[in-house]
Amino acid sequence: MKKLLAAILAAVLALSLFGCGGGTARQPEPNAEPQTSQPSQTAQPSGGTDASTEVPQLSWNYDVEIQHDEMQFTADDGTVIASWSIKLPHLVLKCDGDAAGQEPPAELQAVCDAFNSGLSGAGLWEGDIEAEAKEEYAFKKENNIEFFPLADETEVGSVYLHGNLLSVYASDYVNLGGAHPDWLCASWDFDLSTGKFFTLTELAADPAQMLGAVSDHVVADIYISEIREGYYENFEELIRAKADFDVFFDEDGMTVWFQEYDIGPHALGIPAFTIPYAEFGRYLNARGKQLLALSVEDEILSDFYEADEMWYWFEGLIPLDYNDSKTVQAADVFGGSFDQPLYRVDLPGVTTIDALRAKLMTRLSENLVDRRLDGANQALFLQELDGALYAMPAGRGDDMYIDSVSYRVDLSASKVIATIVWRDYDEAKSEWVLTGATTDAEFPYEMTENGAVFTDFCTIW
Repeated sequence: MKKLLAAILAAVLALSLFGCGGGTARQPEPNAEPQTSQPSQTAQPSGGTDASTEVPQLSWNYDVEIQHDEMQFTADDGTVIASWSIKLPHLVLKCDGDAAGQEPPAELQAVCDAFNSGLSGAGLWEGDIEAEAKEEYAFKKENNIEFFPLADETEVGSVYLHGNLLSVYASDYVNLGGAHPDWLCASWDFDLSTGKFFTLTELAADPAQMLGAVSDHVVADIYISEIREGYYENFEELIRAKADFDVFFDEDGMTVWFQEYDIGPHALGIPAFTIPYAEFGRYLNARGKQLLALSVEDEILSDFYEADEMWYWFEGLIPLDYNDSKTVQAADVFGGSFDQPLYRVDLPGVTTIDALRAKLMTRLSENLVDRRLDGANQALFLQELDGALYAMPAGRGDDMYIDSVSYRVDLSASKVIATIVWRDYDEAKSEWVLTGATTDAEFPYEMTENGAVFTDFCTIW
């Protein structure tokens, strides 16, 4: 049984198409209806026509159908010992007009063929299941042990077809006769404009930054989840070691999947974490932004989150390399001095205060940046030493009376509005309770060629 499962996983990896799966965040809804906004091409019917004949225009569109294949296996005595049922997506072309007798455009058909051929090997496991089932059945029959048929069932859970993006999620139930069945999941991400499958890092301006940002999001979700103890002790190391992530895209964002046993035991299920487009949009390259078709609001929110991160660099959260330190003399309140360690600022290309200033001004206005950098208090916080920029580490606690903060974009007023939900501690109940009060904080911005630049900002947490 283990041998068969290993073969299945090997087949999955060999295809480089299968994704990962999970259970701490929302999963794609089963049997989701595909989105219908997709590329089309107008073509004329083939065959001769005279000049007076009106030629109807045909508009071809991509669509996804689910193809179903199944088989049962029996022992020599006729007992059903195994079955497999495979439902896989199949990309087709459909015409808005009367296309009777007309062939679809060759270039569009080639795209369909590329997608369908890429999935053609995803169900080549029935031979293994048959052999495993025969061996299992013979052993249990000889030892008078009750036998249950083995099974392999693949189901398509969700299909997202929008613009040039086709993203499909599927799950696979495998019962090999062990103590419990196992689940695999798969996600296929396909670019209709190129006729090729793609990975997340192919959409990244800087793959390392994208992987780091996704890892940070997933790790943070796990730490704040109620089932943190259900993961392996080294789950963070396992997540950050991944060379790419398997993902499914839909209207809500990107869902990152992990297979069973990837970062936790079987009992954890299939972990999944959904990240809104606004939270990783800044890491996309031009192709990624075009393919995922981020909304104006998502792009502005993505710029806001980057500005917010920069703002908190001055609250003690500037990235530092703690393996590279310098010691300087700092004055204490009594007129004396003490040794103060500074650590190298770990921002690519930032080795001077001027370079830091230039980076900050990509998202914060000049007045805001100068206000943050100016003043005697910055003399120790930031120092240029030996050709690098060093900073004093600092820490700050969050406002414990904030329950949550949500963000929205007011396009008409050119503002991002943060709504703060307040809570208080109920001594009698020994728990935090919502007060019913909310506060709005506004972040005005100006649009530039580089996106939104914020002209006012504040510290919320």
